[in-house]
Formats: sequence, structure tokens, C-alpha cells
Amino acid sequence: MAQSAKDKKLADLLKLFENDVDAAIEALRVEAALQKRKSAPKRKLGEAVVQLENAKKTYKLGKQKVEALKGASLEIKAGEFVALTGPSGSGKSTLLQLIGGLDKPTDGIVR
Repeated sequence: MAQSAKDKKLADLLKLFENDVDAAIEALRVEAALQKRKSAPKRKLGEAVVQLENAKKTYKLGKQKVEALKGASLEIKAGEFVALTGPSGSGKSTLLQLIGGLDKPTDGIVR
């Protein structure tokens, strides 16, 4: 019986990582993510791929509130390269968590 291309790829990955199941699982996750990315719609240069409008994030530490992001607005277009810089505690990680969908803003819009 002939193996499909997908089955062959899976068998090859399992051989490669036969002694490390966690690495094999991670390799399969990466492969799935790459396949999903290939099927995603292509963006035109200059088209906005990330937009934040007055995004705010407040965390509660006990009874105290900490404003990690205070009204950030940003637009990143397809084809642009962006670097975030700033001192510790300025909101870089919080901003990336909002953009990545790992957290939700307290107020404002993230697209």
C-alpha cells in the first residue's frame, strides 16, 4: 500500500525524533503552523496588518491598579519592519501580548 506524502512526512519526523517525543510533537506543531500560514490570504504591501486605537491595559495587584499601557495607537502595514524599544516597565511586552491575542485590552481597539 502506497504512503501518502503526509504519512511519509510524519514517518520521517518520527524517525528523526524517535528518542524525543516532545521534540517530535513540537516539530509537528511547527509544520502545521507553516501549512496554515501558506494557506492564509496574502496581504498587499501598504495594507494594515496590525492596528491599535487608544489601547489601554490595567492590571490589578491586590488593591492597587497598575497601568501597563496608557492609550497606545499604532498601525503596522504589510512589508514594514518594526522594532519596539524602551526602558523596563514601559509596556513593550504588554503591547506584544495584545497584538498577539494573548491578552485583551482593558479599553481601546486591537485589530
